[in-house]
Amino acid sequence: MSHSIEDTGHAAFDMWGLWLAYSSGRYAIPDDNMTLFANTTMYRINRGDGTFAQRTDGGGGTQTNLQPPFLNLAKFVTDLYGVIATADLPNARNTAIYEAGILWVKNARFTGVFPQ
Repeated sequence: MSHSIEDTGHAAFDMWGLWLAYSSGRYAIPDDNMTLFANTTMYRINRGDGTFAQRTDGGGGTQTNLQPPFLNLAKFVTDLYGVIATADLPNARNTAIYEAGILWVKNARFTGVFPQ
């Protein structure tokens, strides 16, 4: 049996869908489950030097940014916002989805409107 590890590009779509399901409140996804994803992002994908692993297990090559859906996980590990937003800022200058992600999560953190 072959096992493959998810890359962060595909995992971003998973994070997007998971966030939508969580924030809708319709699926009773506990905060503890979301915290597991946030911890994986902060302590496995984040390499701590301004770069990120290309795979969710911390392996693969290195990339200099992380896709915007991961920003929502800052609700559960607050330091993720600064780590991801800083890395994504160069892309935000020319790519609307990066700018929108950074600004939406910044506003949600400031106003306290992150979905419960």
